Amino acid sequence: NNFQEPPLEKIQTLNPYRAVSEPLEMDPAAYKMHLALRGEWPALSFDFLRDAWGDGRTRFPHQLLAVVGTQATDSHTNALQVWKLSD
Repeated sequence: NNFQEPPLEKIQTLNPYRAVSEPLEMDPAAYKMHLALRGEWPALSFDFLRDAWGDGRTRFPHQLLAVVGTQATDSHTNALQVWKLSD
C-alpha cells in the first residue's frame, strides 16, 4: 500500500489562559452573515425567542428574535429590549 497521509496543517487556536502575542483579527470571508450589534448599554442577559419561521433554517433570508436585558450605569435606565435581527 503506497497511500500516504497528507501532512497535517498546524492550526493556531486561541487559548484564553495563555498570553496572546499578537492581536486577533476576524476574517469576514469566514462568515456567510455577520452582524455587529451595538446597544446603548452592555447586555446583562439575552435569550432567543421561538418564532413561527421554522427550525433548522439553512438558507437565506435568516432572521431571529432576541430579548436583551441591559446593564446600565444607573439601575433606573436599565431596559428590556426585543430585537429582530435579519440579513
